[in-house]
Amino acid sequence: MDSYKIDKVYRTTNYAKFKRLIGNRNVTNSRVGIIKESIQKYGYISNPIICNEKMEVIDGQGRLQACTELGLPIEYRVVDGIGINECLAMNLKPTSWTVMDYCISYAERDNENYKRLVDLAKTTKFSPTLINSIVSGGNNMGGRSGEKLRSGNFVLGEYDYLRIQDILSRLNTLRDVCKEIGGRTDSFYAATAWAMQLPNVDADRLVKVIRERANMIHPIANGKAYLADLTKVYNKGLSKGRVYFEVEAERNAK
Repeated sequence: MDSYKIDKVYRTTNYAKFKRLIGNRNVTNSRVGIIKESIQKYGYISNPIICNEKMEVIDGQGRLQACTELGLPIEYRVVDGIGINECLAMNLKPTSWTVMDYCISYAERDNENYKRLVDLAKTTKFSPTLINSIVSGGNNMGGRSGEKLRSGNFVLGEYDYLRIQDILSRLNTLRDVCKEIGGRTDSFYAATAWAMQLPNVDADRLVKVIRERANMIHPIANGKAYLADLTKVYNKGLSKGRVYFEVEAERNAK
C-alpha cells in the first residue's frame, strides 16, 4: 500500500463489532491493568484504535479491552486494506512485542516451523531464543539473539523437532542443578545441549555426571566458557574416549 487516508474518528460502545487479527499478539492482563489504571487516574485521552474494513484491530487491542472492562466508549479509525504487516510495523519497539509474540504470530499464520517452535517452548518452558540456539548448533550459544525469530526465517523440520524435543527433555532434568550452579541459565543449557550433540558423547552420561559433579561447574556468563567446566566434569574418571568440548567448539567455529 503506497498511501491511504484517515479522515473519520468513530465512537462506539458496541465492543462486539471488533475482531482479533489473526497473527496479532494476545493482550496480557498486566498491560490492560496499566491502561485501566492510567484512565482512572488521568481520565481517558483520545487515542483512537486502528481497524481495517473487517473491523480487525490493527493497533490498540489493550485500549479496546481496557475500555470494554471500564464500560467506556472506544474511539476508532478504519483504514481499508491493512493487515498483519502494518500491525507488525506499528509495534517495532522492543518493549511492544516479545520474541514469543512474534513466534506465536507466525505460528497462527500456519508457518509449520514456528508451530513446532511454539509447541516446544510452551511444553518445555524453555525460551524460543534458547531453542533457536540449540537448533542452530550453538552458533548463538546463550540464546540471546531473537533477530532470526522475528524475521520469520526460523526453520525446524519434523525430524529435528523430535531430536530437539529429546534434548530439551534431558535439559529439563537439570533445572534444579542449573539453579544450584547459578550464572546465565540459557548459556549453561545451550552449552550442555551443544555438547550432547557431539557424535562421540554419551548424552545420558553427560547428564548423570553433571548432576553428580555440579560443584565443579562455575557460574560463568559465557556459554563457551561453560564448555571448559563441562569437559572436566565429563572426562573425570575416563581413561579413554576423552572429549574436549571447548576444543570441539573452536574447531566447529572455523
